[in-house]
Amino acid sequence: MVEETSGKLTGTDRAAVFLLSLGEDKAAEVMRHIVPKEVQKVGAAMAQMTNISRGQVETVFGDFTETVGTQTSLGVGSDEYIRKVMVDALGEDKASNMIDRILLGRNTKGLDN
Repeated sequence: MVEETSGKLTGTDRAAVFLLSLGEDKAAEVMRHIVPKEVQKVGAAMAQMTNISRGQVETVFGDFTETVGTQTSLGVGSDEYIRKVMVDALGEDKASNMIDRILLGRNTKGLDN
């Protein structure tokens, strides 16, 4: 729901605006990675969305882009990011060998080059 008094969006509202802007398929893909309690919370916010201005949507996407830029290091220092994501997703044991292959394999020419 939108906070009436300040015109600002809560975190849940921002997630709802973002997901509504993505389209059905992309929003569903994102929601597959959210715990059920949060899906319910965001879904309720999506259902209550009314009178969202273009400026609010642009702010949500601008903030998202800024956050992604600072958290993922797109291309800069990505080794540590990749390592953390893989370990978080797969666990230390499974990720270890895969990380080595990914990070060391990018420096080889392989069949594609």
